[in-house]
Amino acid sequence: MSLLIKLYECPRSSIKPVASIEQCNALLNWFDNHLLELHSGAIVELTEQTLLKLLSDLYRISANSCEQVFPTIPQFVHGASEYDETYWQKVAQLRIKLKQLLDTFDFNQHRLFLQGNW
Repeated sequence: MSLLIKLYECPRSSIKPVASIEQCNALLNWFDNHLLELHSGAIVELTEQTLLKLLSDLYRISANSCEQVFPTIPQFVHGASEYDETYWQKVAQLRIKLKQLLDTFDFNQHRLFLQGNW
């Protein structure tokens, strides 16, 4: 099984997936350090403030700061731990997905949950 992080929308009456991010162990590490330590299969609620902080960190990453701002998990089985082209592609994809989610998700009407599986 690979590392797969899913986001779920919950309008109280039903749950439906709204996004998924695969093979990005830096994202798992960010949640471990800024939210709580995630365990495979666990479901946690995400707030708008948490996603805004993540997006802010994603926009302040540079080649000089990536190991401090959005570090990977060294020698983790799922997702690459190198700061290579794949890492920067994941950062770009996350920026787009988070911006779209923050622009369209109604945190007043719905709750957002994250589930990581590996």
